[in-house]
Amino acid sequence: MFLAPVSSYRSIHFNQQENKKAFEEHFAEQLKIYDQVSVITLVELIGKERVIGNAYLDHILDYNSNKITYITFDFHEYCRGMKFENVSILTDCIKDIIKDMRYCWVDSKGIICDQKGAFRINCVDCLDRTNVVQTAIARVVMETQCRKLGLLPPDETLPRSCRIAFQQIWANNGDAISQQYAGTAALKVSHCHMISFVAASNSPLI
Repeated sequence: MFLAPVSSYRSIHFNQQENKKAFEEHFAEQLKIYDQVSVITLVELIGKERVIGNAYLDHILDYNSNKITYITFDFHEYCRGMKFENVSILTDCIKDIIKDMRYCWVDSKGIICDQKGAFRINCVDCLDRTNVVQTAIARVVMETQCRKLGLLPPDETLPRSCRIAFQQIWANNGDAISQQYAGTAALKVSHCHMISFVAASNSPLI
């Protein structure tokens, strides 16, 4: 979908058929690669972002694929007041999807575990909110991998030093994506968000 560059998001460029064609080609490519795709949209369910979320949902329903799971998580509503620990509400709800999706694990003898799908996460610009949620999901997977390797006891989370390093890597990832997408590093406020998320990660909720 191509959005008009206005703060109200009142118009979506190109007609319905052009957007439909682009949508179908994109998801056909994703499903060819990953077989199963879990879509997570983080836009606001009310207000100015609603038009984007509704248009996205319309395309999902029209595409009508049993290989696509559609999940909504109004990030600003759940994490209002910089309560980024509330992302755990989402990760708790999708824990079975994460488990079933698995991950790629290869050793010298060959493939031990094969990834069976992918998450496609978006907000409005696919930067700040998207990166925070991707970080949370990646951490769940990383902890699972560490337990499988015997590096982490079954009921424990990553040590604080590992959490901080992990969050910094993902903050840098957000900067790199922002450079490609917008030509600048993530905004200063984004860094504050990520720092707050690091602090929140000390909670056992995430």
